[in-house]
Amino acid sequence: MSLRDDVVAAAVAELGPDTHARRIKYWESALGYEIHYFEEVQKLAWCGGFALFCLHQAGLALDVFWKLGRG
Repeated sequence: MSLRDDVVAAAVAELGPDTHARRIKYWESALGYEIHYFEEVQKLAWCGGFALFCLHQAGLALDVFWKLGRG
C-alpha cells in the first residue's frame, strides 16, 4: 500500500455517525493534547482536525499539530 492508501484507509475506518466522541478524538490528535472541555472545539468545523487525524493515523505529519485560532 502507498502512503496515500494509508490515509484513505484511515478515513474509511472512521465511517459512521458524527458523534462528540469522534470529534474529540480527531481534535485531540490534531492538537496533540487531551481536550478536557468539549466546548473548546465544539464550534469549530471538524474537517481540518479529521484530515490531520487521518495523516497521523497513516504515520505522516507526526510533528504537525493544529494551532487553535491560527487555522
